[in-house]
Amino acid sequence: MKNIITIPIVKFKIRAVNLKTILSVMFVFLSALSPAQKDIKESMIPPEKLRQDFQILRSSLEEGYPGMSMYQSKKNTDSIFDTSEKQIQNEMSEGDFFLFLSKIVMQLHDGHMDVFPTKNTLDKLEKNPCTIPFQAFISGQKMYVQKNYSTLSDKELLGAEIISINGQPVSSLIAEIMNICTSDGNNETNKYKRLEYSGLLTQYLFNLQGYTENYKIKYIPFNKNSAKNSILKGIVYENLLKIRKSKYPGVSQLPAEFKLLNLSTAYLKVKSFNKSDYKSSKMDFSALLKSSFETINSKGVKNLILDLRGNGGGTDEYGKILFSYFIDHEFTYYSSLLINKTKFSFVKYTDQPDLEIPEDAVKINDAGTYNVTDHPNLGVQKNSTPYYSGKLFILIDGNCFSTTSECLSMLHSYTSAVFIGEESGGGYYGNCSGSVPILTLPNSLLQIGIPLMKYSMAVKDYKYKDHGVIPDYNISPTIKDKMAGYDPELEFTKKLISPK
Repeated sequence: MKNIITIPIVKFKIRAVNLKTILSVMFVFLSALSPAQKDIKESMIPPEKLRQDFQILRSSLEEGYPGMSMYQSKKNTDSIFDTSEKQIQNEMSEGDFFLFLSKIVMQLHDGHMDVFPTKNTLDKLEKNPCTIPFQAFISGQKMYVQKNYSTLSDKELLGAEIISINGQPVSSLIAEIMNICTSDGNNETNKYKRLEYSGLLTQYLFNLQGYTENYKIKYIPFNKNSAKNSILKGIVYENLLKIRKSKYPGVSQLPAEFKLLNLSTAYLKVKSFNKSDYKSSKMDFSALLKSSFETINSKGVKNLILDLRGNGGGTDEYGKILFSYFIDHEFTYYSSLLINKTKFSFVKYTDQPDLEIPEDAVKINDAGTYNVTDHPNLGVQKNSTPYYSGKLFILIDGNCFSTTSECLSMLHSYTSAVFIGEESGGGYYGNCSGSVPILTLPNSLLQIGIPLMKYSMAVKDYKYKDHGVIPDYNISPTIKDKMAGYDPELEFTKKLISPK
């Protein structure tokens, strides 16, 4: 999910619902945020003002958000809001109200909906040396260091297990974050992946522990048994990016790559469905796929490894184009796209006060809501050639979200692909995204993105209705794998293809 100071929004266009592209990579977007300054003195907000903000949030969701009952009944949703409003009896600080609202929004189970700090806080956060100076790796609810940006030596910190941060055990920290972190349905793999972004981990620490420029950590060095203590100095996020680029240049920065592993097996890695990533890399997504599948066809490749790990989503149409090579007939991709209204009263509180849905792009339905009629993924879709009919192995993880989760649902539903890795991060049956105006609550000035469109996939019955794609083989790396540069999912897949 990109590097920001302000929250970018695309105007509502049914044919190019590109804000989904932005929000699907929100992990990176939010990772530019740093925690609050020392001199931020939070004023207390009286309960009547908090209730007013709460009521505006609730009415805005009920008016514009089409997913209120996506994962639970209206009765349960109403109960959450009724009970929560009764709890607003005393004044709260911005931070306390942020946590209060985050815990409520989390219960809507929508990975595209987040509560953001105030603009003033974001402006003050951005320039301070307070980003935690390592990239975490979460495994079995434990936290390790997979990239070291601190002044502590790699020998000391790289691969270390973090036992506590600022005196709080990592186990309790992760548990608290799970209560304020959103995801589709009851998925958890996507939440854990968010902690692996340094900026997001920093923001969670700020929300739960307060501001600091020094992180007191208790840790066990890699391959050691005894715990040690140290203080890590926070750094400005921009400097972290420079350190990362210099110290960890990576193998390939391209959004996709294709190669033949041998005469019978090909490997296609799609790291992003974001159109802008291909534009900046001077790559043509459709042309790359066409060339790849023509090579597969001409070489008689019988096994294809499709690696979608780390792909947070992007352009709606790109997911459909990839899927179209794995089906030999015309197909339906989205069963429906739904919005509640064409005009919304709550948008006066948003960054899009003049937002209206074009009437020629929608059609009212029997329920009184509207079906979107103008989107390239709607209606009967043509399959692409050459069709791939060989064995398909798909690598997935919790970062597979939004557009990627849509494509995965279709591949799971209509092919005999074997899925390897961990549960994908997005909802199997669809999501709410599209245009997401940012609501600013008038008293607390906290901000919440309100997804306006419900995407429903044309998939067959799936028993895990509140989860992503569950892999056939649950394979996850360990910190030892990370330190050794070993890819257990890929190596396991190679052995499946050619057992020895």
